[in-house]
Amino acid sequence: MYKIFDDIVPKDFQDKLENIVNMSDFPWYFLDTINIDPQNKGYSDDNITDAPGLTHLVYDPDIDKKSSYFYDDIYPILNHLEQKINNKILKIKRIRIRRTMQTPGHNENKYTPGHVDLSTYSQYYSLVYYVDESDGDTILFKNKFSEMTDTILYDKKEILTRVSPKKGRGFFFDGKIFHAGNCPINFTKRTIINFDFTLEKNYND
Repeated sequence: MYKIFDDIVPKDFQDKLENIVNMSDFPWYFLDTINIDPQNKGYSDDNITDAPGLTHLVYDPDIDKKSSYFYDDIYPILNHLEQKINNKILKIKRIRIRRTMQTPGHNENKYTPGHVDLSTYSQYYSLVYYVDESDGDTILFKNKFSEMTDTILYDKKEILTRVSPKKGRGFFFDGKIFHAGNCPINFTKRTIINFDFTLEKNYND
């Protein structure tokens, strides 16, 4: 299950969000690897790029509360999603902003490690919001996480779909589906806001 919503928020809101993350004093935090499990780099998939990146946590699942001054600027994206899917956000699990840059050796066939965002929750949904014009597709695999599978997807798996970054685009999908981010090739940076949440009603459209 997945849906793509172009211009999920109005143009002026898109510009506001892009301006926020591009502020000279925006509090980015550097990650040597955006691999969700940095201790395990035994990739058998040659298409994986173990890339560095920048991150900013907006809603922290460990303390179950806002962790960013910019929370109120970012949360309204979910209000627009509720209208698109005719459903209500029941509980936020995590919100974070991620930025990747051009990485040596990366190409159009590659992606960062496949994963699910939250392996400890039985049912939740994810939304990837693309903040800026860029490239580097989000990859959705045909595999879903279960307690019988590894949290991290290292082996080559069949791709379900690829979604290209476009400013203002929202990519909504079942959070238990393995997916992978990416690095830009033709643009200097790729910035997304990643939401994980539960819904009032299960969504199967």
